[in-house]
Amino acid sequence: MKSEAAIVELLQQGAEEHRILLARGERTSSDNVTAVLNLGSAVLLHGVLERSHVYAANQYLAGAAIEQFTADHACLAGDLALLEDLRQSDPESQDLAALSAALLERLLKHLERDERTLYQPLERLRVVEQPRPATAGDADRED
Repeated sequence: MKSEAAIVELLQQGAEEHRILLARGERTSSDNVTAVLNLGSAVLLHGVLERSHVYAANQYLAGAAIEQFTADHACLAGDLALLEDLRQSDPESQDLAALSAALLERLLKHLERDERTLYQPLERLRVVEQPRPATAGDADRED
């Protein structure tokens, strides 16, 4: 079993990756279907990696939250497949723009929710060893 410090370090790495992904998502234009599909793929890939983060932090999260993460990723994967299928079968479809915009909005909401639920609480979990300030008596002690 991993120590609390190792779990927090794993979550901190995931948080950094997640924040980069969120920033990229916020710069993505829904007019660019390929960019939305790429963002969606990156979110799903991060979700696969996130599972190890979530399971490592299982002692901090309710089982229902973990199940919700998994269900959301499955739903996003289905929506991405639908957008890709529509783009392949009818690249001139007027539905592409609306579906792309709706999917981008869902991806951003998903990323923001994960940020609030999984990564922001890290500030409360952070294990930081604070060095004890030196005192005048320290010089007199023998080690």
